[in-house]
Amino acid sequence: MLLRRGALGAVVIHGVAFINIEGLIATHNLTRPVAEDRWVPCGLSAGALPALHRCLVIPPDVYCPSGSPRLFTPKNLREWGFRNWRLHRSLVAMTTYATPP
Repeated sequence: MLLRRGALGAVVIHGVAFINIEGLIATHNLTRPVAEDRWVPCGLSAGALPALHRCLVIPPDVYCPSGSPRLFTPKNLREWGFRNWRLHRSLVAMTTYATPP
C-alpha cells in the first residue's frame, strides 16, 4: 500500500514537471467571461507570459499596472532549466513568423 502511494506520488510529481501551471492559471483567468480576477496573471511568474501574449490585445506591460512578469535569462549552464528553455522556445515561436520559400 505504501509502495503504491509512493509510486503514484512520483508519477504525479514527474507529470506536473511538464505542465505550465502558471500558463493554465493565466489562460483560465483571461478567457473567463466574468472579469473578476483579471489582475491575477500579472502577479504570476514568467510562465504566464505566453498566455498573456496569446490572450491579450494590448501589450502585457500596459495591462498589468505593477508590471508584467519578467523572463529569466540564464547567465551560465548552472542556471539553465527545462521549464525555462520551454518557455523561451514557446515565446520565440509566438513572435517569429515563418517566411515563405
